[in-house]
Amino acid sequence: MKHLLFLLTAVAGSHAATFPTDYQAALRLFVSNKIPEAKAAFAALIASAPTLEAKDAALMQASYCEVQLKHVEEATKLG
Repeated sequence: MKHLLFLLTAVAGSHAATFPTDYQAALRLFVSNKIPEAKAAFAALIASAPTLEAKDAALMQASYCEVQLKHVEEATKLG
């Protein structure tokens, strides 16, 4: 049982470590005006966010993408 707990902790920890890097990469796409690509990146981050705060940040950025794409109705449906 201890080995399983260690494995689950290691997997969760390693994924949490990639979230900031992936989030920054998605932000660079947004700033570079690659909005559809940024939207897809933030959608993936929403699905894999390690914490509620991380999910909220990705949701906020995804909604900004929807607004930039003139999909205001979609922006209100995220989450």
